[in-house]
Amino acid sequence: MKAAFCIIIAFLTCCLQASVIPPYEIGGVNENMITFTNDAIFQVLSRDFVTSQPWQPGDEVKITSMEVGLVVSVVQYTLSPVFLLDNLTRTEKRIAVSLQKSPTVPHQYTYTINAIDFEAQAIELSDASVWRYPMNNQRHVAVWRVGDVIMIGVNSLGSSTVYDAILINTDKQSVIKALQQ
Repeated sequence: MKAAFCIIIAFLTCCLQASVIPPYEIGGVNENMITFTNDAIFQVLSRDFVTSQPWQPGDEVKITSMEVGLVVSVVQYTLSPVFLLDNLTRTEKRIAVSLQKSPTVPHQYTYTINAIDFEAQAIELSDASVWRYPMNNQRHVAVWRVGDVIMIGVNSLGSSTVYDAILINTDKQSVIKALQQ
């Protein structure tokens, strides 16, 4: 019994480590658009963005998945996925955004898909990192292709803490939950 418990603990320790989720740097800001240094452009959907503490080039942000209940509070409706940008430089600053332009590749923290293993539910990115995704994301991944551009964000959706990241396919405008292996 004790040996089985030790094996389970070893599995959880080695296999369920937190994903490495990179910060992105702001390259430019205007009243309703934010450009990252990788040339990705996000449209600002939050009403209070123009009146809040100004965001500046050089600020570091993390992309976070949008909770469904928060979509109601944004100014505009969009067909693109909606995200939250958490400003790590200016504490407690969070805005809703939608992706308007894919990032430039190659760039630090901008990846392309090297391989997709549908049976293992795994995606290898251009930095050789491997990301597992849940079976219920299979329909999204079915249209993803080698070479598609990927950005990584934080998963705040659902009760599962296993898939702590999101992979954002900027070419297909789709998002999946993921866990770095």
